[in-house]
Amino acid sequence: MTAITAVQPDLSIEIFDALSQSQNIELQAVVDDFHAGVAELRTLIEDGAIIHCPTSQGKDSTVVELMAIEAYRQAVAAGIITSNHPLILSTVDTGGEQPAMKFYVQYAKRRIEAYAKACGINLRYDIVMPPVNDQFYIKYTGSHNLYVSNYVST
Repeated sequence: MTAITAVQPDLSIEIFDALSQSQNIELQAVVDDFHAGVAELRTLIEDGAIIHCPTSQGKDSTVVELMAIEAYRQAVAAGIITSNHPLILSTVDTGGEQPAMKFYVQYAKRRIEAYAKACGINLRYDIVMPPVNDQFYIKYTGSHNLYVSNYVST
């Protein structure tokens, strides 16, 4: 056995081409699902609904958030809704988030607000936090979570 592996570029290119084609099919399915979600949200908006989209800025909620923003962008651009029709986004800071995630949420919020403004979307985006006694860290690591039994041994 040698420490050097012979690379055959033509074989590698064929493998990468095959991977890229299968990935393109999967990615096209994701794009189609995204557009289907946008179309459904547009139907709601056009019927007068005001969308409230809770988002954590994680992977899943960000996709739904982007679908809502795109639906509003399309509806405003087409003149179907007025630019004062509100889109409401909210993120809950449980008090137990890592500092990097807190920074990222603030960063994403500023970017989303700027994009919405540029598209004429009436966006209200709030980051809310529960009162101290209901924050995740206090609620689930505090001493009030201990179970005290009235059982007395005889």
